Amino acid sequence: MQEDSWKKDSKKLLDYMSKLSKGGNKQGLAYRFLNAVKSKNKSEFEWLLDRLLIANAGEHKELVQEIVRIISHYPLDYSENLERIGHIIVLGLISGNANSGGEQNE
Repeated sequence: MQEDSWKKDSKKLLDYMSKLSKGGNKQGLAYRFLNAVKSKNKSEFEWLLDRLLIANAGEHKELVQEIVRIISHYPLDYSENLERIGHIIVLGLISGNANSGGEQNE
């Protein structure tokens, strides 16, 4: 049951993340998130997450609300949750870059 819930939540978060606007350095942010996840650096991950929430609070309120909701259900105190949430954020940032114009592979 928990796994089904996680699948729905992760899909929703990925959808929100991929809709972020073109602005900012999403590729650099994705790289920093990935490093924090790989090193299991919870404080760096939380700092990056805080920056992401602040930067998108006005334009993407649904994203902010979804991230807050997911973190309340899947606490970052568990490294498995940090990895899951982190990978979804990285994937969303990267896929948002791919979908926002530029070169497209066919």
